[in-house]
Amino acid sequence: MKPNRNCFSLVELFVFLGVIAVTAVFLSSVLREARRMAGQSLCSDNLKRLGGITAAYAKDYDGTYFMSSPVWGKGPTQYGRFLHKNGLIPQEDGDGGEWISGKYACPELVVFSKIKQNKDRISTLHTYGIRVDSRSGDPGAYRGMYWNLNFQNFSKLKNPAAYNHYGCSLRGGSKLPVTTYYSKLVTGDRLAGIHGGKAGVWCLDGHVEGITAVRLAESFGGSEKAWHDIQE
Repeated sequence: MKPNRNCFSLVELFVFLGVIAVTAVFLSSVLREARRMAGQSLCSDNLKRLGGITAAYAKDYDGTYFMSSPVWGKGPTQYGRFLHKNGLIPQEDGDGGEWISGKYACPELVVFSKIKQNKDRISTLHTYGIRVDSRSGDPGAYRGMYWNLNFQNFSKLKNPAAYNHYGCSLRGGSKLPVTTYYSKLVTGDRLAGIHGGKAGVWCLDGHVEGITAVRLAESFGGSEKAWHDIQE
């Protein structure tokens, strides 16, 4: 008759720890996916809300909307300030005086690659607005002279919702070193944006200045053909 054991053998202990480790890895993966999906849902809800705000405003003002336009020097984006001033979004004072709450920063709109020329600190802000410089194939194919006009006609856009999926980056001044960001948008687009000291704001809309398509392809992968809408 074998005696009863009151403790684990070494092998059993290793098996037990292995099961715990595998379970922890599985749960970690599940939690990451859950957070990602929750972030996407939040992002989508925020985009829809801002799109609805813009559409409602345009309806009240004969089809015009206040767009996200460049601001020279250090200051808030006009689109974010407009939304806050009208009580549509909360204010959040940040580096550079941003006027849009972090609540509206889309989790999917993340910078995952960056080139910085020279050493300097560049403050960035991601927000939302209507695309003002469309790429070929964009709904409406509408181009706004965003450096001259603060208002554009909302009725010219065939699918306004599609124009609420881009980000802007606010920099601290017009003479800072060039920084290139390559970002993934909620639409699945992978676009680059840069202004080489020509403006205080750059938008991820496929229109860039101060960098060639060849260098963009070399820096971020892909081919020059993939960036055919970039204006050098």
